[in-house]
Amino acid sequence: MKDITIKTAGALGLQLRARRLAIGLSQAALAQRVGVERKWIVRLEAGNDTAEFDSVLRTLEALNCDLILHPRATHPRPAHPSGALDEVFNQLKTQKTP
Repeated sequence: MKDITIKTAGALGLQLRARRLAIGLSQAALAQRVGVERKWIVRLEAGNDTAEFDSVLRTLEALNCDLILHPRATHPRPAHPSGALDEVFNQLKTQKTP
């Protein structure tokens, strides 16, 4: 299984369902491994965004998957958040008006 970027609960649910099917588990069998009711697995796969995080982690473990966080590339910020605006205001103050 390749790394997949997950940005929504729905995307997570689809990927967990695909993984479950790929390893040949029923929802009931997965629920038993996780220690939850089958309907919890149904809701998780449907994109339930209020699922208990510890249960989600147990589900990942039962599916032999890891949760890995990768920082996004970001643009460097000025040392002072207002530094860029201050520079613009200073330029405006020094401009001569016609």
